Amino acid sequence: MRHVPQGHDCGIDIYCETTYDGKPFLHIWCQVKVSGKFNSDAESNSVSIDREKLEYWRSLPVPVVVVLVPDKRGERPPLFVCAPQIVMRQGPTLKSTHKIDDASQMKKFLADDLPYETFLWELFHGKVSPIKEPRPSYTRRIPPGVAHEFENNLRLSLLHTLWRLGEDILYQSFGVKTLQPKTNDEASQKEAIKTAKPYIQALEAIVQGINIGNYENFVTIGILAELEGDFDKAKAFYEMALSSIDGDVNLPRLLPDDWQAIRDMISDHLQRVNHKKGEYLAL
Repeated sequence: MRHVPQGHDCGIDIYCETTYDGKPFLHIWCQVKVSGKFNSDAESNSVSIDREKLEYWRSLPVPVVVVLVPDKRGERPPLFVCAPQIVMRQGPTLKSTHKIDDASQMKKFLADDLPYETFLWELFHGKVSPIKEPRPSYTRRIPPGVAHEFENNLRLSLLHTLWRLGEDILYQSFGVKTLQPKTNDEASQKEAIKTAKPYIQALEAIVQGINIGNYENFVTIGILAELEGDFDKAKAFYEMALSSIDGDVNLPRLLPDDWQAIRDMISDHLQRVNHKKGEYLAL
């Protein structure tokens, strides 16, 4: 446990590292709030948090909890723990989810509840992973009934993963700008297409299912279609990519040095696939 010194306030008061059998296990960061308004006898307490600070806590790489402490000088009051990621649709009011009265309850919180809070934290950040265990376990626990609460975050992470993975697999065998094979090994080229295809098909299904997407997704779907010889489909997705870029008024500001080059590359893809389509029709 490390106290954050005064003068360096980033909304975190304590950095904690839990251990199991003397070995590091999980991390947790704490914001401590002491008030005479908190009721020691209640099962839970709540506190209003500034929206900007709440979003800041949510952006941090490890779970952040807000610890509410009733102001009982000279006593040892219970601790009320709030988890910011639980607040999804409500206003910026945190209600405690855990009451800790003594050392045994603190031990239980760190051993049993913190792994679950870490699971939720990772869901909020777009990652589905089993409950972390202090030692290797044959079973891997992924609790049901909660992932849907983080659907938007998980879907965005999934889009990024499918796009990056599918495209990188293809680019191991084909040139980024021209899609020309990097070697004469046709077997490896076919294997790259076969391996990337399920990821890009899943990407396409999600993009079409939610009727949104950005130019990277459209380009990747178009590339697979072009490599498979479906030039009409490739043309349609390259055109969607160009439309996405032209419709994004923020892109020149966000990518001032790159956006025109990106647009030119997509235009080259479109020109190339139109040429291939013309050659195919001429046969």
